[in-house]
Amino acid sequence: MATAALVLGCGLGPGCGSSNVVLRSNHYHVAVPADWQVAAEADGPGRPTVLRVPAGGDGTGDLELRLYAWVDSSGAGDPVGAAVRRLAGGKEGAWRAAAAVDESRCAERARSFVVFGEPRPAAHLRSAADEYFIVTAAEANGSLVALVGQVTDRRPFCENVETIEASIARLGKVLVASGDFSRDRPRPVTLMAPGGVGPVTELPAADPLPDP
Repeated sequence: MATAALVLGCGLGPGCGSSNVVLRSNHYHVAVPADWQVAAEADGPGRPTVLRVPAGGDGTGDLELRLYAWVDSSGAGDPVGAAVRRLAGGKEGAWRAAAAVDESRCAERARSFVVFGEPRPAAHLRSAADEYFIVTAAEANGSLVALVGQVTDRRPFCENVETIEASIARLGKVLVASGDFSRDRPRPVTLMAPGGVGPVTELPAADPLPDP
């Protein structure tokens, strides 16, 4: 089965400047906005690619936007719920106690984002450690992909929430699903000359899916 490899278009690896960076994996590909930074690349199934987004308003430092991807051909119809359950069962402890919240101290929050060309609901969660998460997700071609923004409680909190929501919306609109990598790809056919003498001819597999 195909792995969830990630290729950074800049060729510099994690922490590279994002001008002209294209993230390509078995699950998705996306051009990173020029003013963002690729802080870390996914190093295994269910591990995130971390993007740093400049804080908005009067904020300082960067905010984190994470991309998670899993092989999932269940088609359950609730990709956001499926992503939250996977995150809660993973190795990142903050998710295990995360619960839905209505952040009433801020203005109206985003309720949906466009991902893979379709509107998807947004989940607003707060962990026991008081970390605030915004999650949306979509399924396509046997992949489940989640966009997760994290906001600490530092000021200006509401401006940072607004910045992360705008960043999720910006990335979700340009995120493109890759081919179906939930199954083994057909093997090529090898033809040999009679008696094993002569050249070997390899015919490519008859597969309508694009190359990874």
